[in-house]
Amino acid sequence: MPLVRRKMKSLKSFKDFDQVYNHRRSVADRLLVLYVMRNNLPECRLGISISRKVGKAVVRNRIRRLIKEQIRLMESHIAPGYDLVLVARPAAADSQFVHIGQSLLTLFNKQRITI
Repeated sequence: MPLVRRKMKSLKSFKDFDQVYNHRRSVADRLLVLYVMRNNLPECRLGISISRKVGKAVVRNRIRRLIKEQIRLMESHIAPGYDLVLVARPAAADSQFVHIGQSLLTLFNKQRITI
């Protein structure tokens, strides 16, 4: 049976981000903070937030690209029906692709949202 490619939708509005933040279900490590909320939809939605404290635009966009690529590689293992908000911490500015992946995997396992 071939794997079905699910494209993760994105959270765009402030209201959606605010709902996930106010749900107060989060885990964190040195690089990232993950906020999770059940959304009762057949797919997951992802929001990424990176403060200017992390670095200039080039650095923030690099972190965003690394996170998105790791999520793309992992999305078949993420259970559907969640809104996820990832917040990058300043330590993420110097991190490598592998470290972002390890951080995401750890946070997903802590929240028990992997299949």
